[in-house]
Amino acid sequence: MDDAIKSYLKSEGVSPEVYNSLDAYIIVDHGKGPKLEIWNVEGVKKPTAAQIKEHVALAEAEIAADAYKYSRKEAYQGIGEQLDAILKGFNTLRMNGTNLPEDLDSVIQHWLNVKKEHPKP
Repeated sequence: MDDAIKSYLKSEGVSPEVYNSLDAYIIVDHGKGPKLEIWNVEGVKKPTAAQIKEHVALAEAEIAADAYKYSRKEAYQGIGEQLDAILKGFNTLRMNGTNLPEDLDSVIQHWLNVKKEHPKP
């Protein structure tokens, strides 16, 4: 239900800073399913059950549409490993005589210095 409330608030033009605050709204579950019990969003009417139902569907569709992002994120190597591979590639180009931009050359030199100062055991 939380995603549905955020979807509703977003559709009403409410910024994430508001709906991510701890006291904007409170959802409780007393064993009968979630219920929007407290509503403290100034200038926005508390959503009806029908509006919540509509936004549950919208939120679920949005989550499903973005599912590939989470799958990819889990499947990718760590960002450090990716960056290391990229820098190795650029360093190989540099060693083979390719002129690289000065900023990139500086980053590669720093990367090499760190590797020298902290070698693999």
